[in-house]
Amino acid sequence: MLKYVVMWKFKEDSELEKAYASDKNKSNFINKSEDIKADIKKTLKTRLEALVGVIPELISLKVIELPLQTSTHDVALICEVKSEKDLEGYAKDKRHTEIIESCIKPYLTERCCLDYIE
Repeated sequence: MLKYVVMWKFKEDSELEKAYASDKNKSNFINKSEDIKADIKKTLKTRLEALVGVIPELISLKVIELPLQTSTHDVALICEVKSEKDLEGYAKDKRHTEIIESCIKPYLTERCCLDYIE
């Protein structure tokens, strides 16, 4: 099995608040950075974890939304697929890329990734 781990940091508070405020889908604007981060994490968890069983290549997927204070990043994704080919299929799937464009790129930065075979 191939494990795929990705971690992100949130953008700086002022940049994050500006991006969140400009999102036309946010009908109830939240103006505190911590509340915005919690909302984004919840949305990421709900939308990404819902892809299991929908994208055939995905065996499992978990979003880590409450890292310990000692962590260097704010949110992480851990998923499992059978092969590098399956990882490529998941990465290019339009349901996955739509989440990247709408929920990750506007708010998160400093992406780091680790793929490994277990």
